Amino acid sequence: QVGAVRAVCGLQIASFAGLGMWANFGQWPAPSTASLVAHGRLAPLDGRPCCVVSAPVGDVDPIPFPKAARSVDDAMQLVRETIIGGRLRKPHGSATLVSERHLTWNRAYAHYAFRIGLFRFVDDVELLFDGGRREIQFRSALRVGQGDMGANADRMAALRDALRE
Repeated sequence: QVGAVRAVCGLQIASFAGLGMWANFGQWPAPSTASLVAHGRLAPLDGRPCCVVSAPVGDVDPIPFPKAARSVDDAMQLVRETIIGGRLRKPHGSATLVSERHLTWNRAYAHYAFRIGLFRFVDDVELLFDGGRREIQFRSALRVGQGDMGANADRMAALRDALRE
C-alpha cells in the first residue's frame, strides 16, 4: 500500500513537471488583443478566480499615473523601469516586456509576462495607458490554471505601491 501511494505521488510530480516544462517552452498562447482592437478596452474576466481586471471592465480601481509622468510616454517609461527593473516587492521580481504600442496619441498598450514559481508558469499583465484620464487600466491573469493564491491581485497592488513612491 505504501508503494502504491509513492507511485501515485511520483506520477503527480512528473505530470506537474511536464506541465511546467511545456509552459516554460511557451506553448500556452498569450492573451488575445482582439477586444483591445475592437473596443479600445482590455478583455473582461474569463470567470477564473485567479484573474484581476480594473474598471471600466472590472471592479478594481485603475492605477493613477505616477506624479512624475507628464504624458503617456512618461508613464510607460516609469512602469517599464519599475517592472523590468525588478522594483516590485517580493515575490514578484521582474518580467519580460512582450509588446508595447501606441493606440492613439493619448492611449497606449503594454503587455508583460511574469514567470512564477517552481514550474515557471506564465502570468500575463496587460496595461492600457489612458492619458485623458491619467490612469492605467490593467488585466493580470494566469495563462493556465484556476488558482494563484492571490498573486495577480497582489502584483497589481505592488505595482500601484511602487508607482506611488
